[in-house]
Amino acid sequence: MEKVKGKRVKIYLALGIASLSFCIWLFPSNVVELIAEHRHVLLGRYSVEWFSILFFLTPILWLVAYALWASMKLSGKQVAFRVAALVFSVILATLAIHVLSQLIRKPRYIEKQVKFRKNWPGERVHDVVRHRPPNSFYKIRYTDAPPTARSYPDPAAGYPTVDVTLTTDVRGYRNLTSLEQYDIVTMGDSFTEGSRVSDDEPWPVLLGKKLNRSVYNLGISGGRPDYYLNTFRAFGLDLKPKVAIFMIYEGNDFKGVRLEKGSSNPGQPLDKRIVKAIKYSPVVIGFKTGFIKHLGPINADGPVRGAEILSWMPVAVPPGPGARYYAFKPKRLMRLYWTECEFRQSFGWTSTVKVFKMIKDLCDRETIRLVFAYAPSKPHVVMPLVKENISPEHLHGFASLKKRGLPAPKEFKKKLYDRLDSQENVLREFCQSQGVGFVSATAALQSLAARGRQVYYTYDQHWTPLGHVAVAEELSRYFRSTIPSGA
Repeated sequence: MEKVKGKRVKIYLALGIASLSFCIWLFPSNVVELIAEHRHVLLGRYSVEWFSILFFLTPILWLVAYALWASMKLSGKQVAFRVAALVFSVILATLAIHVLSQLIRKPRYIEKQVKFRKNWPGERVHDVVRHRPPNSFYKIRYTDAPPTARSYPDPAAGYPTVDVTLTTDVRGYRNLTSLEQYDIVTMGDSFTEGSRVSDDEPWPVLLGKKLNRSVYNLGISGGRPDYYLNTFRAFGLDLKPKVAIFMIYEGNDFKGVRLEKGSSNPGQPLDKRIVKAIKYSPVVIGFKTGFIKHLGPINADGPVRGAEILSWMPVAVPPGPGARYYAFKPKRLMRLYWTECEFRQSFGWTSTVKVFKMIKDLCDRETIRLVFAYAPSKPHVVMPLVKENISPEHLHGFASLKKRGLPAPKEFKKKLYDRLDSQENVLREFCQSQGVGFVSATAALQSLAARGRQVYYTYDQHWTPLGHVAVAEELSRYFRSTIPSGA
């Protein structure tokens, strides 16, 4: 009797677990939020992350159900052996694919530690620098279109398709010249390196032509302030520049930098390093790419409840005929939602300003003139130009996809517009207090956008070639009045 009851319990459990493996697919992701954040939607219902969990959890539940079912006919050892053999085979195959992929894959970027000859600060330290593979040439065709199959209810046409050439030098940075010494060295992330524009279009190249000065570009996509400092130490100082321009992008460069005591190396917790290793594993990327390619287009045009809060996106600038269109994510908008006081007290500013002071001290020691160039995010430039054309309710709903507990729509809109310049003002004041040059590209980009000139791509956060022209012109105006003609 007890045996029969035991078998029934196992049958019920097996059936229950098998049923659960189907029921978990009934819970979709927040599709409106995924669209707003430009994240891929699979089968019209799931984020890539949630689908991946369901995809791999389902066979695990089936395996558990099978183990319970098989335990009625086989001994516990036999079931355990079969399950363990299957799991071990899958893990072994995954590891083999991962190792093989790492061996044959050519990296897009290289990060390494460099020991410097000069002591800075104190004893010799190791620092991380980031660059592309040296002496490489890339030809890229970029189409400015929604990055996901499921997108805004009425997506506008983006900037015309561009063919981009990208050339790296012996150091792995984007330069077409090779001199022993340069007048100006530029530091920054993709806005300095020149994402989505060809070799002759980034603002450092244009600035050199306008000033008739030699300029070396040490910008690199994915950089951050501590990388800028490390790279400047490693490569910039040897070029003996008279001027160093550090471009600070407000969209990413104020996230905060964790420095280990006594070193400029960024300290990253072990759990984050593990998550990063898994996230960028060739096996994980392969599965993700396959899911997006084959499952992203399915049901991509289906109705989405709540999508009306995205009806103003991409936003038309200027409103009316001849407008250009700009799309951005809620998180980009909400990174501007600081009061100056809140921003000064944030970890993002207090940790980053330590790096800025180290940059300033280094330039003072080497008698290099330091200038910070401010790169505004797309919403910082665009939002003031469409203030009267966005309803408080739509703006509030859009922002609420990123942050809960916002004030009422009208109050939120007023606060947001009052705070758009907070980060720029704080950095400007810091530069003034430290005797550091400061140039902002915000007004120049805004002026062109207001006249219907497209300065950012529609579906990408970076500047178009015209945006780089505007930035180079703003910097050249600053330097024409401050660099003697014979210097």
